[in-house]
Amino acid sequence: MDMKRPYIPKNNAVLFIIFAIYSLLVLFGISHHEPWRDEAHPWRWAREASIPEMVANVPNEGVPITWFVILSPFAKAGLPFETMGIIHAGIAIFAIWLLLFVNKNIPLPVKILLIFSYLLAYEYAVVQRNYVLTWALLLSVAAIYPRRFDKPVLYGMLIVLLYQANIFSLVPAGFLTVLYGFEMYRYGKFNVARFTVLTLMVAQGVFTAALLTPNPELVNWAKPQDISSQFTKVLRQSIVPSLPIDKPDIIQLPYFSQIIRIGTVICLATLIPILIHNIPLTLMALVTWGYFYYINVYVYSGYNRHHGLTLISIIFFLWMTGKHQHRDLIRRISWNIFLFVFSCLLGISWIYTGFSYVNDYRYPFSGGKDMAAFIKRNRIENWDIAAYHAYMTIDVLVYFNDRQFWYPEYQRAGSFNVIDARHKRINDALPPDVAVSLAKNAFPKSRPFLLLLDFPLPENDPEGFTLIHHSPAVYFWGKNDNFWLYANPAGLKLLRTGENINAGS
Repeated sequence: MDMKRPYIPKNNAVLFIIFAIYSLLVLFGISHHEPWRDEAHPWRWAREASIPEMVANVPNEGVPITWFVILSPFAKAGLPFETMGIIHAGIAIFAIWLLLFVNKNIPLPVKILLIFSYLLAYEYAVVQRNYVLTWALLLSVAAIYPRRFDKPVLYGMLIVLLYQANIFSLVPAGFLTVLYGFEMYRYGKFNVARFTVLTLMVAQGVFTAALLTPNPELVNWAKPQDISSQFTKVLRQSIVPSLPIDKPDIIQLPYFSQIIRIGTVICLATLIPILIHNIPLTLMALVTWGYFYYINVYVYSGYNRHHGLTLISIIFFLWMTGKHQHRDLIRRISWNIFLFVFSCLLGISWIYTGFSYVNDYRYPFSGGKDMAAFIKRNRIENWDIAAYHAYMTIDVLVYFNDRQFWYPEYQRAGSFNVIDARHKRINDALPPDVAVSLAKNAFPKSRPFLLLLDFPLPENDPEGFTLIHHSPAVYFWGKNDNFWLYANPAGLKLLRTGENINAGS
């Protein structure tokens, strides 16, 4: 692999314009995006848990701690939940800076297609999950790789963080660790500093792998049932996304998904001859793709954000393979076929990018932000609130610092790590009608309190609970994360009269 310093072009107005457009687009998207429950959980967990608690919970959640640790100082400082969006956008924008200004191997037209593709411009930029770390860290590794022996500490830190990004990063980080040791031996680069860094990388790999040995209750959480259909789904979403409900009309064509799958297979197949001159890189590609497909097909069904990490790996391998000036016929033909098909797929994904931005602007992704704003606007945030389900209503809870809801699942107030497999068992064991009955009777009837649900009560509730606000989530991704807020008779009376509004506090 190339041992030269990374190339950084200067005074390139085109690159700066592209970078500025991407940055403004992502910031616009973040400002109009309402995070859903899977985005809300890390902020709440970072705000309330210590690092030892985060580490101890990894087997129950199946998620390492890098994202939590990054968020922790900001969340613990009491900054608003919206801070997470700024952090996430900053990481995504940094990754694009690396791709534009540091990488010299990928042609500029392909870079532009990549930058505004759905996964890089929306899924890993606007939707705030830990998968942006895999994207940013792999590109950082590729950027520093030519100087990995000159800057062993920085390189080692990147690998350690990559191990703890998410379960999909485990194997790429492990392969890079093994490769570092092999190349240190092969190139005669051994010294105390590099060996110490290698030892820490190996230790982190073993530690992370041990942590990710899951709680048995987590194993079957979302395990695919039909392996054949799951494989075709993963292949379909590896480069170009698919949406489960509403879709852009222009792409609802016969055999559209089959064409995308064939194109994805062609890209993966033609990339191997391009990489083959570098045996370690070829092996890493095969092992990484095999691992990604094993997790997505056999372990966890997943969605675009999981399956799209194949695209991130392709970018990484294109960067690492060096400048694409192929002299032998097979590699030249493979490169031309890959370039054409890959560009077509990325161009198609632009349709999804535009569709996602338009709909995220027009409709709420989650009802949580609107519901929290209603509660604050009416100065009832200090009232007792019974909420159900806990794993859904976290969308609302996360907007309140030092606030807890009362949950019928646990029959007490608290703020729970609802992604924890042990808590999921409790959630699943409680019938909804029983949960609502418990919630209604959580507080004295003479005391004003609120009932927050992710489904509506029947009209003319016999116990007098009255709907005071509905926060819909009509976004194209699904109909989840809708919320209904009810007041008991004592609370409704206070709201109507406006007298002694804080009586519930």
